[in-house]
Amino acid sequence: MRNYSTQKLPIKVLHNSQKTLTTYTTNEEVSKIESKTYIIKDEAGLHARPASIICSRASKYPGDIDIIYKEQRFTLKSIMILMSLGVPQGAEITIEANGEGELDIINDLDTILNEHNLV
Repeated sequence: MRNYSTQKLPIKVLHNSQKTLTTYTTNEEVSKIESKTYIIKDEAGLHARPASIICSRASKYPGDIDIIYKEQRFTLKSIMILMSLGVPQGAEITIEANGEGELDIINDLDTILNEHNLV
C-alpha cells in the first residue's frame, strides 16, 4: 500500500474522459499515478478467467497497481483478493498504477478488460 506523507503535494492533475494522471512531488522524487475508471458490463461481473489474466499481468509490473472498488483500495496482484471482492455487473472500478511504465500497464489491462467484454 502507498502512504503519501504530508511532504508530498499534488502539483498537476489532468483529466481526460475517465483517465486521470496525478503527479506528486517531494524534494527527492517525482511519482506519476495513472488511473482509469470502468463500469463492469459482463453479467457475471469480474469473473475468474479475466481476473486471473489481469492478476498475472499485474504481477509482472514492478510498481504498485491497485483496484479501487467501493472507495477501498486493494492490490491487483492477488487473485484471491480480486475474486473476494465479488465485483458485480454495473459496478464501478478504478485501476491505478504507480511506478515506471504505469501507462503501459494501464493500457495492457484496458486491452484485457475489453477483449473479455467486461467493460
